Amino acid sequence: MLAKKLSIRPLLAVSAIILCLGMGCAESPAAPSHTPTTEFAETETVSNSATLIRPSPASRVESAEVSRILDGDTIKVILGSRSETIRYIGIDTPETKHPNKPIECFGPEASLFNQKLVSGKRVLLEKDTTDRDRYGRLLRYVWVEGVGLVNHILVENGYARMSIHPPDVKYRSILLSAESFARVNKTGLWSACSEPSINDDSVVPYADSSGDNCSPSYPTICIPPPPPDLDCRDINGNDFQVIPPDPHRLDGNKDGTGCEG
Repeated sequence: MLAKKLSIRPLLAVSAIILCLGMGCAESPAAPSHTPTTEFAETETVSNSATLIRPSPASRVESAEVSRILDGDTIKVILGSRSETIRYIGIDTPETKHPNKPIECFGPEASLFNQKLVSGKRVLLEKDTTDRDRYGRLLRYVWVEGVGLVNHILVENGYARMSIHPPDVKYRSILLSAESFARVNKTGLWSACSEPSINDDSVVPYADSSGDNCSPSYPTICIPPPPPDLDCRDINGNDFQVIPPDPHRLDGNKDGTGCEG
């Protein structure tokens, strides 16, 4: 079982100021003189390298109160006078509630960790380019004052993998570094799961669609043409555009969207 102490590094002072202004705080907190710790039951993080970038939130964000945790990467919030479902941008946690899939390894742990991070808290929601997904959920980066970017923390601690879908790529490099860190340190699902939710040896990493070896059938994600033949489990991404002839047959129902999940 994992150790019981989680240490999350603080945001930079400028991040705290921006967050505080977004929340309507009276004063901006001073930069901490030491690294504070936050206790979480049955969770652990490995101290990250100082070379990895800690992002700062944009000035134009919306404040919301978390009302419910749906799973590791989806929450319900009260935004103004309405209730909204928020899907975290750029990440994917193991499934726990998919109607056609079993509960995946480290899925319950990811949901619990997400709950510890945001449950009942006031958060800041940052939009990238796409406003909503095809299910009507708002796509957002989620910030918690004094903690940081939740999307990033989940990946860095091994509770989620990076899952980038252009054009929403603002924090791609940061999430990529976080996943690399978690993999190298065998953190979370990268050590706990004998059969992780993705295949480390066959994942096609994200790249711009203008790459030298990218099939034109997949204009928003770089997937090389066959051989070998790739399945959706081999692709680090889903819900991407597909143009015939679809050499990997990733658009099974031929609706123009590949690896729908």
